[in-house]
Amino acid sequence: MSNVAFTRADASTAAVPAARFDRMISRLGVMFFADPGAAFARLHGLLVTGGQLDWAVWAPPEDNPWMSGARKIVAKHIELAPPDLAAPGPFSLSNPARLTALLIEAGFGKIDVAPSTGEQSVGGQGSTPDAAADFALTAFSFSDAMSGIDPVIQRSIRAELVDFYAGFYSNGRLAVPAKAWLVQASAE
Repeated sequence: MSNVAFTRADASTAAVPAARFDRMISRLGVMFFADPGAAFARLHGLLVTGGQLDWAVWAPPEDNPWMSGARKIVAKHIELAPPDLAAPGPFSLSNPARLTALLIEAGFGKIDVAPSTGEQSVGGQGSTPDAAADFALTAFSFSDAMSGIDPVIQRSIRAELVDFYAGFYSNGRLAVPAKAWLVQASAE
């Protein structure tokens, strides 16, 4: 396809392309900007007037046990700082009021935030409880806190994570409940 191009860059700081676009799509990516207000304003500038964004962002942690359940298990064994839901991360836009305010401030209108529920296969398609536990221990926000702790505690945490994810494993399929917000808005 000659009319599709991909650019990997931080929208809050990267140079803005000369072309403007009709549509902008992000699947679980816009939650990681250090300054979402600045990033959203820059993204707004990339759309033609009336252009539309379609984003998916995670809903609150309590609606996403694939991660929050794992965090609770780890927190039973080691002290974790309370999550900062405004800091860059998977749940930074989980509050629809905050998300909507950021979009309005950036110049977007006709904003719609709708729930979408489904299932998450932690660690990728075909994952198992063991693979999900290993993925959680290395990829989730608490993974840094795991380094340097007693190996006995590490093994205990991993075993509990395997048991936790096994509760969502059936017929060779890992399917942990998940909820996201489907966001639509237009550049005004």
